[in-house]
Amino acid sequence: IAVGSVDPSYYSNFTRNFMELNTDIMLKSSNQFGDFSLNVLLGTNIRRNKVESILGETEGGLVVPGLYTISNSQAPSVITEQLQEWGTNSVYASVSLGWKSLLYLDLSDRYDVSSTLPEGDNGYNYYAASLSFILTELNGLNDLNWLNYTKLRAGYAEVGNDAPVYSTISTYTQNASWESNALFSVNSTLQNPTLKPERTKSYEFGLEARMFKNRLAFDVTYYVANTFDQIMPVLVSPSSGYTRIWVNGGEVVN
Repeated sequence: IAVGSVDPSYYSNFTRNFMELNTDIMLKSSNQFGDFSLNVLLGTNIRRNKVESILGETEGGLVVPGLYTISNSQAPSVITEQLQEWGTNSVYASVSLGWKSLLYLDLSDRYDVSSTLPEGDNGYNYYAASLSFILTELNGLNDLNWLNYTKLRAGYAEVGNDAPVYSTISTYTQNASWESNALFSVNSTLQNPTLKPERTKSYEFGLEARMFKNRLAFDVTYYVANTFDQIMPVLVSPSSGYTRIWVNGGEVVN
C-alpha cells in the first residue's frame, strides 16, 4: 500500500513451504485356484509432513515512499515464523476373493498411529467389506444381447481421522520482545490431551448396468454415512483465559 493511499502505507512478505514424504512397502499376490481367484495385498506406509512459514510486516507505515522492504518500517517490523511437523505410521492389508467371475468378496483393514493424538492412545484402525454380484454372468442373462453388464453391490466401511497438529498439548507463542525482555503468550484455543480420533461408519447398496452395446448405462447407489466424535474447537467463556477448546463432539449423518 503506497504512501498517500486512503489506508496506511504497508508492505508484507509471506513465504510458505509444505513437504509431504510418503514411503510405501507393499507385497502383492494373485492366484487362481480352479473357479476361485485370490488377490492379497500387505503393506506399510510412513508419512511425514512439515510446514514452515515466515511473514514479515511493516508497522506504522513506510518511511521512504516507493521502497517496499520489511526494514522500511516506521515502527519495529513484525516477523512471524511458524513450524509444524507431524507424521503417521500405518500397516494395511486387503483380500479379494472371486468365484467364477460371478461373485467377489473384498476385505480390507488399516491401522494408523498418528503423532497428532495423545501418546499411548494414538492408534486406530479402519476397515471395509464389500460384496459384488455380476448378474450378467448367470446363465440366461449372459445370452441377452441388449444387456452388456449388470452388477449388484453392498458394502460396509469404517474410517478414522486424526486431530489437527498440536491440538493435544499446550505450547507458548513467542511475541515481539519488549526491549530485552522476551514475551510469550498461550494459544487462545485450549488444547485437549484426551482427544480421540474421529470415526465415520457407512454402508451402501448399489446397482450398475450397461446395455445396448454400452450406449445406455446407469449407476444407482443408496448410502448412509455417520460421522461421530468430530474434533472441533468450541467456544468457552473468555474469563477462563481461552476463547475455544478442542473437543470430540457433534454427529453428522449423510
